Amino acid sequence: MFDSLAGSETPEEAKRIESNIEAIWLQSGSPTADLLTRRALDAFQRDDHSAALTLLTAAIDAAPKHAEAYNKRATVYLVEGHVQRGLLDIRQALRLEPRHYGAWVSLARIMEQMGDEATALEAFRRGKALNPYIDEIDENIERLELIVRGREI
Repeated sequence: MFDSLAGSETPEEAKRIESNIEAIWLQSGSPTADLLTRRALDAFQRDDHSAALTLLTAAIDAAPKHAEAYNKRATVYLVEGHVQRGLLDIRQALRLEPRHYGAWVSLARIMEQMGDEATALEAFRRGKALNPYIDEIDENIERLELIVRGREI
C-alpha cells in the first residue's frame, strides 16, 4: 500500500489509500490495546486530554510496539504543550514504523518550532516521499528550502 500511496496520481486516490493504511495502523494485535486506543480517541474528541493520555499510556503498556499509540499520545502531548514528551513519542513511533508519514510531518513541525529548519525540511521531505498529498507539504518544503538554502541574489 505504501508504494501505491507514494505513486498515487490524485489526492482522491491518495486519501483512499491513506484510509486503508491508517485503519491498519490502529490495529495493535492486542484487543485490549485497541480498545484503550479507541477510548482514548473518543476522550480526545471530547477534549478530555487527561483521560486520553491515561488511556494511551495504558494502550502502550499493553502493546509496547504499537507505533500508532505513540503517535496518538504525541498528538495529545503536543496539544497540551508538552513538546519534549511529544517529541519522544514521535521518535518512538518512527522507530517502530519508519513509514509513518504523519509522524514525519509532526516531527518536522516540532523541529521547525525549535528552530532546526534543516531537520524540519528533511522530515517534511521524508513525509512527502511516503505520501505526496499531505496537506500543504509542498508549501512547507518550499518555505524551508528558502530558509535553509537562503535566497539567491
